Amino acid sequence: SHTPLEDVKPCQVYTQVSKEMGISFDAASKRIQRMANFCWECMLKRELVEQYKNRLTPMYWFMLDDARGTMEGDEMVVRCGDELTMESLNCPEVSGVIGAVTGEKLGRPVRVRFALGGGGTAPEDKLEELIRQGSRFDSFIVKP
Repeated sequence: SHTPLEDVKPCQVYTQVSKEMGISFDAASKRIQRMANFCWECMLKRELVEQYKNRLTPMYWFMLDDARGTMEGDEMVVRCGDELTMESLNCPEVSGVIGAVTGEKLGRPVRVRFALGGGGTAPEDKLEELIRQGSRFDSFIVKP
């Protein structure tokens, strides 16, 4: 049965999870809070990525889907799965948008750095996807 969100009480959830997992009430509450924080971070990142895309030209859109950003102090580290993604995104246009949008959201200046490590699409697959996506636009050039 479906329970309306306004009828859900945290203590009831913690108690139920505690019983079902065979752990203490405190352990259950900490696990649930960690999961809630993780879900919130994922929603925030998705929202930020959509804002980045709204300010960038389409050629960067699917590259952003294969990059993962994490805040390290005042620096957004954008981890790219391969060199093609990093070379494509590591430019003033993209770093400017990522820094501005993230800074607006956090209320403070944010530096942007690109690094290899993260993502998962092979460079050959990415080039094919870039060509496929680019065919939807009038002026799309793939340089060797």
